[in-house]
Amino acid sequence: MQQPHPQLNWAWLKQKILTHKRQLFQANMIAVAATLLSLPIPMLMPFLVDEVLLEKPGWLLNTLHPILPDSMHSAGVYIVIVLVAVIVLRLLTMVTQVIQAREFTKIAKRISLDVRERMLMQLPNMQISAFDKYGSAGLASRCITDVDTLERFVSDTLSRLIISVLTIVAIASVLLWLNWQLGLMIILLNPLVIYFSSRFAEHVKTLRRKENAATEAFQQALVDTIDATRELRLAQQEKHYYQRVFGLASNLSQHAIANQWKTDALNKLSFTTFLLGFECFRAMAIFMVLVSDLSVGQIFAIFSYLWYLMGPIQELLNIQYARFGAQASMERLNQLLALDTEPAEVETQQPKQVTQPQRLTETSAQQAMGLTIEFDNVSFGFAETPNLFHQLNLHIAANESVALLAMSGGGKSTLVNLLLGFYPAQSGNILINGQTIDDFGINALRRRVGYVPQHPKLIAGTLRENLTFGADVSDSTLWQALEKAELSTTIASWSEGLDTDLGRSDTRLSGGQLQRLAIARMWISAPDLVILDEATSALDAATEAKVLQNLHAFLQNRSCIIIAHRLNNLDLADRILVLDDGQIVQSGNQTQLKQEAGLFKQLFATT
Repeated sequence: MQQPHPQLNWAWLKQKILTHKRQLFQANMIAVAATLLSLPIPMLMPFLVDEVLLEKPGWLLNTLHPILPDSMHSAGVYIVIVLVAVIVLRLLTMVTQVIQAREFTKIAKRISLDVRERMLMQLPNMQISAFDKYGSAGLASRCITDVDTLERFVSDTLSRLIISVLTIVAIASVLLWLNWQLGLMIILLNPLVIYFSSRFAEHVKTLRRKENAATEAFQQALVDTIDATRELRLAQQEKHYYQRVFGLASNLSQHAIANQWKTDALNKLSFTTFLLGFECFRAMAIFMVLVSDLSVGQIFAIFSYLWYLMGPIQELLNIQYARFGAQASMERLNQLLALDTEPAEVETQQPKQVTQPQRLTETSAQQAMGLTIEFDNVSFGFAETPNLFHQLNLHIAANESVALLAMSGGGKSTLVNLLLGFYPAQSGNILINGQTIDDFGINALRRRVGYVPQHPKLIAGTLRENLTFGADVSDSTLWQALEKAELSTTIASWSEGLDTDLGRSDTRLSGGQLQRLAIARMWISAPDLVILDEATSALDAATEAKVLQNLHAFLQNRSCIIIAHRLNNLDLADRILVLDDGQIVQSGNQTQLKQEAGLFKQLFATT
């Protein structure tokens, strides 16, 4: 279901910035102070030329004479005083700019935190197809790299923008005061420079978008290759695949090089336009000495201000490129916000609280309440297999254990994803206890499901956290679940026990131990519907037999779906469903199906 989301754009960014009015006001006042402190600096030294070297006293000496004793009325003293004043002003300017940058950093960090929260809160609502499409690295790239780009734009660019604009306005005012003709020329030229540079900068957005896409592709390939390290090393193909990753890194490098040098070239082209104007300023200033009353010191002051003007002009040019980079990042983040999400529902049931160890005793089967499941003319497919299911019908009674068999790629896991609401059915209805999934509530259903996948995943944290997923569960309950999963002896031998950090300790779980951990995790939730997807495929025969024996008692009065290729797993099932060509083609117990000609007999012909 498509959910509307506020778009990340310049209007949104402006609104977010304005919500921090206090910090914004402080930063602007500090920016004004920094501009006022820096404004006299280019003027002081050049005025010494007129007033000291050329002996034409003006406002500078007229200000110092009443303050200084007669013994200090000398050129050397004046030069030292002005030098000290310039140093103090520069230091104060630096301090105020640092404070201003700190205020804008606070604003930027809060905005980026808000964006990250929106992205992270979007992920739990996104349909599973979005995770399949973008992959973990692609999603991480948008939540980290693109948000960082937006944050840098706000913190660095916005602070420089205010200082640069104020500085240009202040310098233009001083130049108008010194000589209105020169000042007017500068005022007219600056918008022209900015206009041409903005036209050049349009290309930067496309370059940055290509670079971000290349970064995402490189990260995804690197993550996939690292995850497959064992298999690739065993096949002696590790170097080959890392060469492929390096190829993507080279592609990323090419995009980065193109982005960097073209951005620099456009930057220099824009700045050269300003330099040409600067040369015109200098020529005009020298000419003004001949036809006006401009002094040599004033000319030096004008030259100093022109050089001083280069900094903010350059900053404004850089801001335009940063703006297009931020625009490209916002577009990529908006793509994430625009993805289809799962239907929203009103919570009508409270999550189960699993805190009592008796939930795992022999009476737990009586406490459970199985679910009735029905697929009514359900159709679903992917782009490459559009008719994976075509008007599929099946019925699983409450407290019934059903094994689901099919050829590889026949849709067993997809059927489970449809049942759990990870994929929406394209047509037909899925009924739980006679209600459609929407009416029953997808979250209400998931709270009553215990799912054990073939390849369980760990979260970063301790064994306890991986068993409970943050729920409040007593230690006795955890140890009972581990015992039922035939994992308690192994965990008891660990020095940290339940608090062992699975992500950082020397302990590494094998495939079979991971599956048993997932079984214990399922056991703790005391579900009404159990889904076992090749749940014991990595266990040795002896351990598997013990785990299946424990599961047999646990599954009483619970509905269960078993996906397996081993006959001993089928012993848990009351009924076996054989799926082929998008339909249930066989149904019965092992004895019945072994006597029938069909897919079941083909799958287990050698057993």
